[in-house]
Amino acid sequence: MLTPRRFQKDFRFFHLNSGLNDLSWAHTPMRERWSLFCEALFEIQRRTDLTAHAFVLMGNHFHLLLSTRTAKEHILVEEFHQILNRLCNKTHDSLELPLFCEPIPSVEYYRNAYKYIYRNPLEAGLCLRVQEYEYSSLKGLLGRQPEEVPVIDNMGLIHSPQKILDWLNHDSAELQPKFRSEAPIDKMSYR
Repeated sequence: MLTPRRFQKDFRFFHLNSGLNDLSWAHTPMRERWSLFCEALFEIQRRTDLTAHAFVLMGNHFHLLLSTRTAKEHILVEEFHQILNRLCNKTHDSLELPLFCEPIPSVEYYRNAYKYIYRNPLEAGLCLRVQEYEYSSLKGLLGRQPEEVPVIDNMGLIHSPQKILDWLNHDSAELQPKFRSEAPIDKMSYR
């Protein structure tokens, strides 16, 4: 479990959010998009110190919670973009630019970003519970499909799946799991 003490010690955390370039993806089925993103995430993690913690692919954008030890996260994000372009055989950008890689300054913000990412399909009306959405790293973590995206879950999902799922599926902070440092989950606007 990610604690305030461990948060700043080893890694820098970011929320990467980008739209998909309509020109690149217009005729690509969602299952194929998912496979290409999973392959790109696997490759960037194999080649660099980027670590994925949560990933959701929507029809027109994606969200990635990531960490790195490097101070040049923008270079890693651009490398991920180039890998995706290569895998898609695209000569133009597969993602909308600029790529937004927002720093996560605290454990509370990390929890907010984690919940926001996994609730995105629910808020968009694509599922009734977060664990039902097919194009999410959550399904692999829960063992409901092969883990196609290698993610390291810092929220303790494997130890308390029902508690974390109840928290993710509930729209307010009142069912937030009990962590050492309590902070309410801020309501974020869903894209």
